[in-house]
Amino acid sequence: DNSLVRVNFGTDITNASPTTVSTGAITNAFLPIGIDLIKKGNNWIAHLVSYGNNKLIQLNFGTDILSSPILEATYALSGLNPPSNNRILLAGDTYYSAIGHDSGGVQAIDFQDMNPSSTPVNLNLAGLPVAIGFDVIRTNGKEIFYSVAASGSTLTQVVFEATCGASINY
Repeated sequence: DNSLVRVNFGTDITNASPTTVSTGAITNAFLPIGIDLIKKGNNWIAHLVSYGNNKLIQLNFGTDILSSPILEATYALSGLNPPSNNRILLAGDTYYSAIGHDSGGVQAIDFQDMNPSSTPVNLNLAGLPVAIGFDVIRTNGKEIFYSVAASGSTLTQVVFEATCGASINY
């Protein structure tokens, strides 16, 4: 399938009868499974990883998250075989995506100002874990990346700071 289904709980997350709306077909998407949203200015921007064709798709929902998204860009990023998860980060004026995939460590991609005409750059950070699930928290000027390993029972914490990075296994 190449669409997203939006679930609307209204004003109460415990609403037992939320409404659902399909976005319809998303161009270039094939099995879209990982999505993250960020507000850029007044617009909601989404990065969607497409498991079936190894692409990252950038969508713009405009000022209303309930609107139909507009395809802004499709990126075929090398080494995502296949992508399974992603998180968008904003550090200063620069946007990054952390993208997990099944065949190697998480990739950090510099999306600069997230303008569709800007070329994303793979930062090639060695030593990032292979992760089936992860999240990123920004606190005190640091991005802290927590992941669960694809095998075993290791929780990994990776801290990204302005001047250095450190990795700690628990």
